[in-house]
Amino acid sequence: MNKKYVYDSTDKEAARLKILNEIYNKNTLYHLEKLMRPTSQILEIGPGVGLIGFELAKKLNAEGHYTCLDQDAQHIVRIKDRFSQSSHNKVSILQGSVIEINSIAELQNKKFDLIYCRWVIAHLPTEQIPQILESLYQRLNVGGYLVCEEGDVSTVQVLNSDHSNPSCLAFDKWYQFSFSLEKVFNLDLRMGAKIAALLAKISQAPPSVSSFQPRLTTLREKMMFSYAIASTQLAKNYIQSKDPSITEIIGDMDTLELDLVKMAKDQTIQIDYISNTFTSIRKS
Repeated sequence: MNKKYVYDSTDKEAARLKILNEIYNKNTLYHLEKLMRPTSQILEIGPGVGLIGFELAKKLNAEGHYTCLDQDAQHIVRIKDRFSQSSHNKVSILQGSVIEINSIAELQNKKFDLIYCRWVIAHLPTEQIPQILESLYQRLNVGGYLVCEEGDVSTVQVLNSDHSNPSCLAFDKWYQFSFSLEKVFNLDLRMGAKIAALLAKISQAPPSVSSFQPRLTTLREKMMFSYAIASTQLAKNYIQSKDPSITEIIGDMDTLELDLVKMAKDQTIQIDYISNTFTSIRKS
């Protein structure tokens, strides 16, 4: 089990990530494509399975280049497989952590026009975040953009039902469970509300900020909640050892997973999901 990451590499986790990408990628690509050119040198940190990077690489000409860095070996395999089935040849796929970016040989003395990460900063040690952001900023060419996209889980809320509904009680337990994970895994689930201030300190200028909060209305979309619980099952003992109160909060995880499936099937329930903040600074 990887104790540094919350979710296990399971089929349900793959399904959760696929739905997440379908919900957020269109908005992400809309903003990124406005900041790039066909000749752009792009670095993506934590690309997951490479869906965003694959679309960005399509926009590049022979002078452009896409580089990605991910610490997960399974992600690297999937990204390589994705690009192997295309004509993109201006691509570098690197395994490693952004925490150790200064020691990665392939990135030494490299400069970029666009550096992008999504849902990465929230997972980093709090005390290292300013230094890491500064390091990324210094890797920009003049006129280049550093873009961080982060979420604020505290913005998630149920609509169209009162909290006496059993399905909403399941949601409440999911919400409590999520913020218990924040403590156990040293996450910041409110990073979306903080990232602009962190980037402003680096650039000494106000960043550009845009927010997007999707509304989940379909069974498939709302199934992400049960998938999230299912994908933490292998970490269950570790989580409970770090925070014994979590058992009292959520009860039996298998039962909670089933209750969240019932919530997903409840057509009276819609959910405003995680508000994502797209924040960019330009190097002058």
